Amino acid sequence: MFSLSEDFKNKSIQVKLGSILSLFVVLTFLNCAAVKYFQNKQEADTHVVDIAGRNRMLVQRVGFLAQRIIRGQEDERPALREAIDLHDFSLKALKIGGVAPGFSNNQLLPPTDPQVIPTLLSAEKLWVPYKQRAETILKLPLHVDTVQSVGVLDSAGNMVQQAYPTQIVNPEVSAALAFIEKNAMDMLTRNNTLVKRYVLDSKRKQWASDAVLITVLLLNGLLVVIALYIVKKAVTNPAKIIKETTHRLAQGDLSKVKGYKSQDEIGQAVHNINAMVRHLAEAVTFAKQIGQGNYDKSIEVASDKDSLGQALLEMREQLQKAKEEDQKRNWMSDGLAKFSDLIMNSHDNLEELAHHTLSALIKHIEANQGALFIVNDENPEAPYLELVFTYAWGRKKYVQAKVEPGEDILGQAWLEQEIVYLEEIPSNYAKVRSGTGETDPSSILIVPAKVNDEVVAMLEIASLKVYTDYQQEFIQKVVERMASVIASLMVRQRTEVLLAKAQEQSEEMRTQEEAMRLSMEELEATQEEMARKEKEYQKTIAALKAGETNT
Repeated sequence: MFSLSEDFKNKSIQVKLGSILSLFVVLTFLNCAAVKYFQNKQEADTHVVDIAGRNRMLVQRVGFLAQRIIRGQEDERPALREAIDLHDFSLKALKIGGVAPGFSNNQLLPPTDPQVIPTLLSAEKLWVPYKQRAETILKLPLHVDTVQSVGVLDSAGNMVQQAYPTQIVNPEVSAALAFIEKNAMDMLTRNNTLVKRYVLDSKRKQWASDAVLITVLLLNGLLVVIALYIVKKAVTNPAKIIKETTHRLAQGDLSKVKGYKSQDEIGQAVHNINAMVRHLAEAVTFAKQIGQGNYDKSIEVASDKDSLGQALLEMREQLQKAKEEDQKRNWMSDGLAKFSDLIMNSHDNLEELAHHTLSALIKHIEANQGALFIVNDENPEAPYLELVFTYAWGRKKYVQAKVEPGEDILGQAWLEQEIVYLEEIPSNYAKVRSGTGETDPSSILIVPAKVNDEVVAMLEIASLKVYTDYQQEFIQKVVERMASVIASLMVRQRTEVLLAKAQEQSEEMRTQEEAMRLSMEELEATQEEMARKEKEYQKTIAALKAGETNT
């Protein structure tokens, strides 16, 4: 069996199948043309035999009509003329090809084969005088006038010759009819022989056409076998490869497709399947890495239509985002739990709370320094922020540790009662300590501690780091937990101060009351002495008045 050329193998399936289809179209056309050709040849040969047979009949008819005319049936002359002309035209059409009038829709006949020409010429050779004699009968009168001498007895009883005018059959016509009758059998024989030769020639041509058709049929079979071989090599076998591979893929087998070197659509399909297998294998490896928590692993997206690759990347992003969110939640929940315990354990003293909580917070968020201010509103008309604790704040800008409302960024944040986060820090605002000395902070975070929408403290943090939203939220929640404790401690401190003042005032009142009691006792003694003296005075006055009266 032959093999396909590499150039043909690399042609597209469309070209291959188109070539096969074109071959079958051409073959079908050739088959149809061959069949039509031989069918026309056979029909033409059949017509030739039929026309030769008709000429054989016309020869007999010419003789028959000639006899009838001589017998006095003059009306047969047109029929004889027609028979002669029809035979003449048909003989000419048989000889050189052409149309035989009045037969098979005037179909064009082929010239007589050279092998049959001698037989045809033999028939034609006799036909020429045969036709001439028939035309003589048509052209010449059937009878001619003549004088016939007839012996008659006169009155004396003597035999005498007497001439009478009469008509006799035209001798030329009689001679023509005699020639026709004499050669009619020979003419019939020659035409019969011609018909047989045409029949034999037709059979010979039929045998030749049958041989050609059989050869064409064998060629068709060979071409069908070649076409099936091409289809098997170019389509069926590669399709089986793709079928087996896709079956394995459907079962999850990611082994490569066996090699297929053609560059046609099948070859490209095999190449694409291998690429898909590689891509799926990479996707499996990528998924395993993601499952193990390695979110740094990446996968190459084949194209903007690679939904699998994009879905895997989106999955990685979602899982990484979920992991980060979990880490953030865990970091925040663990941190809040830690600071809640720390705050609850430091609720006895404001300085202790500020020291423990702020120190731990600065370390937890990896800040550089921080400061806690409480709102001092002992004078409601002039409240201010009072610094209660600083952590790692080197050269502070808070010289008097006191900030008025609206003063700098901190005072403004106090008035607005809002969180302030800055990444662009004024150059003269603050400095933070780093490994190379003092430098400007990268961020400043100011968080108000509010209770019932009232600010009780302000926390300020300076750092070389920048803080995300969730970190700022965490710091805010810690400050919220501190706020209630700070408020409680501030209320306790104020209560203790008030109690001390109240006790001091109570002691002072008791001293004053004792002094008043003593004063009252002294006053009562004085009053009693005065009363006694008044009585003595009154007695003296009465005695004096009585003495004057006696006098």
